[in-house]
Amino acid sequence: LVVTNLGDSGPGSLREALALIADGGMITFDPGLAGGTLALTSGQLTIDSSVTVDASAAAPVTISAGGASRVLQVQAGAVVAMNDLVIRDGVAAPQGGGILNYGDLSLDRVVVTDNLENSTGTDFMNGGGGIYNSDSAVLNLTDSTVSDNATVEQPGGGVYGFFNSTINITRSTISG
Repeated sequence: LVVTNLGDSGPGSLREALALIADGGMITFDPGLAGGTLALTSGQLTIDSSVTVDASAAAPVTISAGGASRVLQVQAGAVVAMNDLVIRDGVAAPQGGGILNYGDLSLDRVVVTDNLENSTGTDFMNGGGGIYNSDSAVLNLTDSTVSDNATVEQPGGGVYGFFNSTINITRSTISG
């Protein structure tokens, strides 16, 4: 499927493509969307099937929650690959301001920035301003940047890996 506009929903949107894509399918972006921003207005994007989201033809495409919700949640059992995206301005509690991963997520040439996990009261189960990698989840960061994310009172402002999770970092930067 091809994303043809940067609307939050409706025909040609990323949200529609995620709802329609067959397990194992690929979503690409029209080159005319290059450098554009998809502003989420109806909550986080949820991925519950195995899919590749390839924005290389329009790199970079920014997905912003505008401080109103988490940007992305990957469900358990989903094997997801994403590239050439910027994930920003997500806010959520108790886990993962930018991305909450329960599945197997590979990010290649992705920037995760300016996200906030905002639960209060210290609890080792909470955290991950940029990315929260849940129990048994797998996160692969390749040629990516996780920067300037934060938590209010929790661990892992950039990336937080819960027990039994796996995080592989290759040629990537986690800072700020």
